[in-house]
Amino acid sequence: MYIKVRGDFLDKEDNLHLRKKGEVMEVDEKRGKQLIALCLADETEMPAQAPEKQTDF
Repeated sequence: MYIKVRGDFLDKEDNLHLRKKGEVMEVDEKRGKQLIALCLADETEMPAQAPEKQTDF
């Protein structure tokens, strides 16, 4: 499941790593629902893949 962070918070399950607003994370279903219930995140679709760079010589 992919979630998008709604506001900055310290992630206790990841050694107090600072999660910033707008960051997209992949988490398991249980953890995602927990963060959504705490109003720390919203469920989102799979993030778009960055387009490959094209170099013309």
